[in-house]
Amino acid sequence: MKGTVAAQAATIATIQQVNETVVKVFLALDPERWAKEVTVYKELADRKAAAIVEEAERGFREERTALSSQAMKALEGMAHLYGAALGMAIRFMPWAPKSHRVAVIAETKLLDDDLTMLTEMADKAPEWSAGGLRGLGSLLESHSRLIPAGTEETPLVLRAKPAERKN
Repeated sequence: MKGTVAAQAATIATIQQVNETVVKVFLALDPERWAKEVTVYKELADRKAAAIVEEAERGFREERTALSSQAMKALEGMAHLYGAALGMAIRFMPWAPKSHRVAVIAETKLLDDDLTMLTEMADKAPEWSAGGLRGLGSLLESHSRLIPAGTEETPLVLRAKPAERKN
């Protein structure tokens, strides 16, 4: 019996030692601590990903702003050139033979309203190929969209007529 008791004591001691080892392993692994570390790592990774996305979005916004600014400058430039082309067409129309005016105007890619206006002016404008400036003032004043805005030195400068107020 002494042998049995000794064997049982040895078994209990071994089990106690195994339990202590398992407790030490659990303490070393500490699931709660590892869970916190994984959570912290995940939060850091999420923050880094959010920062990368925000940086990309900021870059896209800056690029879009730059492109919008360039597009507006290009549109303003085209509008200026369009107006200059119309002004030149109106300014030099009297020097073009009446028989060619409508055909030339029809070939342009101007807006419909401007095509109509130029076609009407082509019919009414005097032919100056022989010289003289008579009739230009009455032509411009009769047209509702343009009025002379020049000086004696530059009498052919044109500007848009202000819209009339309706009461």
